[in-house]
Amino acid sequence: MLVVLGVISTEAITEIITKSDIFAPLMTRLALRDDFFSRLLTCPYCLSVWVAGFNTILILLYLEFASSIFLIPILVFSIHRLSNVFHCGQDILNAGSHKKSNH
Repeated sequence: MLVVLGVISTEAITEIITKSDIFAPLMTRLALRDDFFSRLLTCPYCLSVWVAGFNTILILLYLEFASSIFLIPILVFSIHRLSNVFHCGQDILNAGSHKKSNH
């Protein structure tokens, strides 16, 4: 289960950093540069490796010390991403029922 949560969290963190409006100004500035750091942060596939590494360290710390504090970031981002999936599904269902009621 921890691996699944780590995967979901990795995807969510990577998506937020590379595609959200919050990080857009930073991504725009980085895209103008041509160095390792800018390529790392603007490439979702590249960044996800490092985010997965960070999540793996958190999971290993949790397993070693049995302290749930290490799982908080993983749980927060996993719940966030699963909530987004639920909302997208709900939007699709709502759009379908809205079209049916207009006919």
